[in-house]
Amino acid sequence: MNNAKLKPFRVFMRRRAGRTHGRIDVMATCQNHAERVAVAQNIEISHPKTKPGQWIVTSVQVLPAVPVGLVVVGAEGGAA
Repeated sequence: MNNAKLKPFRVFMRRRAGRTHGRIDVMATCQNHAERVAVAQNIEISHPKTKPGQWIVTSVQVLPAVPVGLVVVGAEGGAA
């Protein structure tokens, strides 16, 4: 895929047979890609001893895209 358009996704997941749960924001091409990327990043960063099959994706949200070059202003009025 040349010049694939990446979109922001928020992926909610939990660990099978455990209390561990959370969310991660990823850039991906589609919903299935977002699920795979989120599980891989979660394992690599937070839980290196787990396997991909131990994580269950509960939901995926498409986040609004921020245009390139847009300056996000915080509540204080200063540039972020």
